[in-house]
Amino acid sequence: MTEAMPPSLAKEGYFWFLRHVYRNCVRKNKHFALLMCGESGSGKSWNSMVLAQALYPNLDLKESLAFSPAQFSNMTKVYHPKLFPCIIDDAGLSAFSGDALTSQVKLLSKVAQSIRQKNWQIIFNLPNIDLLAKSVRITNHYYAEPLWIDYTNKLNYMKFQRLKMWKDKMLFRNIKVQKKFLNEVTGYTQYEPNKFINFPIPAPSANLINEYEKMKDEFLSQYRIDTADRIEIANAKELGRSPNKTIKAADEMRNMIDQYTTSKGTADIARIIEDYGLGINAAQLAYNMAVRPKSKNDVNKGIKKMKEAAKKHVPWTDEDLGKAVQEGLKSLDTQA
Repeated sequence: MTEAMPPSLAKEGYFWFLRHVYRNCVRKNKHFALLMCGESGSGKSWNSMVLAQALYPNLDLKESLAFSPAQFSNMTKVYHPKLFPCIIDDAGLSAFSGDALTSQVKLLSKVAQSIRQKNWQIIFNLPNIDLLAKSVRITNHYYAEPLWIDYTNKLNYMKFQRLKMWKDKMLFRNIKVQKKFLNEVTGYTQYEPNKFINFPIPAPSANLINEYEKMKDEFLSQYRIDTADRIEIANAKELGRSPNKTIKAADEMRNMIDQYTTSKGTADIARIIEDYGLGINAAQLAYNMAVRPKSKNDVNKGIKKMKEAAKKHVPWTDEDLGKAVQEGLKSLDTQA
């Protein structure tokens, strides 16, 4: 028995152009893959949610909304019925062309191709179609672009086109509908194609908008935390394989820097390696941190005096060294 179309796809309704999408998914064993492209604030998320709900009235954003390839892949591990929507929002999309070789993008393209037989909806939201890696882009066969917003009537006018690949080129085709009319000359009924370029999309419900904003805020909050962690990890890598050991060595050497300075005013790398078990790069970095505890750009007076004394082969006492370093620290504090 043929399944009845959702009431939202009525012939005279807003979403009549999705009727053929519904038939393809439910009756012809196909899926609905859409690229929703537009600048920030144009209404991509608005339209994606509304289109998804038109084809799948039981839309639940907690199950259908993803902000990253990892979330999308987790979403596909669960069984869902036909026309289940998977919306991948551009707030965290990392499938950009520059990342085409990353493991996440490879995973995303493989998952997008492997779920075709599930007859789901796959909607990508992103600023520009060229930003999407080709391996992901070729899995889509529809294109949508928000054009302008009618705030008075709460409508977002959207371009909706079919998307085809031909010799590595993307071809865009407007939706065509055969319009029936009576030829008064011949007396026969004839058909002519009627092209449609844009479609008015109504605003999603307040509950749907609130749920989306809540999920987006939670994701971005966690995203900022994760990004800060990645920055700290990157900084730690600059300190060597053992950043804590490097920092500890610098703190200890700061009070006895003369013992780790050669007569030429350079770091005694061999001794630092022996005493603290660091690699060559980490040993040099620890020494630099010890002699420049406040700034790696400014050379304080203490360092200058140590180098001058080393050139003259003047032996330093602990007291002289301490005074030189303190003067250097004071100068840096004054500059700050």
